[in-house]
Amino acid sequence: MTAESNRPLASRNGRRAGWWLAASLLACLVGAGAAMASADCAAYAACYDVVISPDLREVLVETRLPEGGKVRIPGGVRPDTISDCTGERMRMTAVDVRPPGGCLRIEASLVPSPLAAPGRRMDRFVSPDDWLPRPEVAGERHLRLRPPPGMDVFVPWRRIGEHAYRIPPSPRSGRTLIDFGSFATRQLVAGDATLTLWVLDATLDADRLAAWLLPAVHSVATVGGRFPSPHVQLVAQRGHDAGSPFDASPVPFGHVMRNGGEVVRFFVDPEATAQQLGADWTAAHELSHLLLPYVHDREKWISEGFASYYQNLLMARQGQYSALEMWQRLTRSFAAAGGIASSATPGNAYRHPFWDVRLLVYWSGAAMALMADVELRARAGGTQSLDSVLGALEACCLPSTRVWTGESLFAQLDALAGGAPVFMPLYHKVSDTPGMPDTSVLLRDLGVIGSGGDARLDDSAALADIRRSLTRVD
Repeated sequence: MTAESNRPLASRNGRRAGWWLAASLLACLVGAGAAMASADCAAYAACYDVVISPDLREVLVETRLPEGGKVRIPGGVRPDTISDCTGERMRMTAVDVRPPGGCLRIEASLVPSPLAAPGRRMDRFVSPDDWLPRPEVAGERHLRLRPPPGMDVFVPWRRIGEHAYRIPPSPRSGRTLIDFGSFATRQLVAGDATLTLWVLDATLDADRLAAWLLPAVHSVATVGGRFPSPHVQLVAQRGHDAGSPFDASPVPFGHVMRNGGEVVRFFVDPEATAQQLGADWTAAHELSHLLLPYVHDREKWISEGFASYYQNLLMARQGQYSALEMWQRLTRSFAAAGGIASSATPGNAYRHPFWDVRLLVYWSGAAMALMADVELRARAGGTQSLDSVLGALEACCLPSTRVWTGESLFAQLDALAGGAPVFMPLYHKVSDTPGMPDTSVLLRDLGVIGSGGDARLDDSAALADIRRSLTRVD
């Protein structure tokens, strides 16, 4: 890495000279406080000053590191756009560099993320993963983001001041997404947790969405006694743009991202009524993911399965489903997953085309969650449950900054539950056995007779009291 030219980067592109002049002036203002900020920056793995161009096409990033620090340059950055903080171009011989003086600058294009919704213009998603250097040492990072004047910005990071954020260590699941535009926001409070709802499309009713999401937030909080993360961002965007691959349900898709902060993203039909939203299970499912730490993608059956189990319990606890409807839905899904012709086990399902094994991925873990929940309630005389063990997990370990395996998760749950192991024996049996776990005897003992629309409840069954306790809020 050597200085190749004393030429400022801006002079290499006349078209962008105006933007770079403005950005450089702003960077000078930033730099005026850099000496004072350097001591504070030493407490972070990295500090960033980020300036967004007025047309949302380019970004200027100044990265400062503790003395001797090294960063990895993202793949989306061209080598000829990197300089040290004196303006001298740096010759790049590796993706990991130690910048002179612990400071470097990058110019990059803001390329829309592949996950951006079609038809969006000024308020499109971009991913900082494409242009934000990542320090070699893990730890909290500090970022000042300067968007164009008058423009809102959605980021997953924790806000600590005017345009200032902390980026905590995270499992890096999915891409980090940020968005620029004019957005409505609402605050959803559950105990000591405050979730911010960002409504990214003016066609969506922010108050209606907040009224839909708040009961799901509160119901998740009842599982362990508190909401599992004190700072979560909820994102709602239009789900039925022209060319959308999603179906025509009120909330056709949702997912969780945990890269730089926990974000739950919903695609919503702007025509959905309050009643239709209330009957939709997507919020209960996606928010239930936060009851567990991020589990490695190869064991998606655990995270998806536990969320599928709780989506049904929580919808019943909210009163959206009757107890009978909940069991009809669960047994219908168990039967459908058990009917797929595949030799896949939940543990090796990741090796198969997802569409072929999707039902196994979503419902094998739900069956395991049911089995563990019933065993915990039976052996403790009703004083323990999956809810209480997940509450202990929340207290000790959530939100988590690392990737977990099934082994590490269930060993932790058994330690928290105490007594004879419940989770590890079930985990090994379910993970390694082809197809769906056999729940027929358990369902009979719970008093769930038949499946799907033909299911009925038998209150004289041996475990009927435990069945009824599953849908009660303790």
